[in-house]
Amino acid sequence: FVYSTKITDDVVGSRGHYVKDFTEAYDLTTTIMTLLGVDYVPGGYMGYPVYCVDANGSPLSNHVIVSQTSGIFGDRIYSNDGKNINFKSPGVTVEEETLYKLNASKFYEKWRRINGIYKYDLFRDLT
Repeated sequence: FVYSTKITDDVVGSRGHYVKDFTEAYDLTTTIMTLLGVDYVPGGYMGYPVYCVDANGSPLSNHVIVSQTSGIFGDRIYSNDGKNINFKSPGVTVEEETLYKLNASKFYEKWRRINGIYKYDLFRDLT
């Protein structure tokens, strides 16, 4: 996770720049490409640029991390399957739970699309 401000403060000090939002390694590639102006197909990457917003000005991100070994993490919610909440921090609202479940579902849908690209070898040279 790239979230712990304690670790970040120890590395760059309180004077440095650091990520304040819940994010993940998947977001680094898309963030760097966006900042450098690299043209890429967003649907081909699991992450979202950290500083990207949608047409309504809302952050465009998927605030869940799916672990290959154990469950689905949000910044204040944990689940084994993305549907049944196993842990949540005090004060988590119903709206936050609903958004968490939606983001988990969006993660798996994007993951299936990207896996399909490789499964059916859509990058093959057809010439």
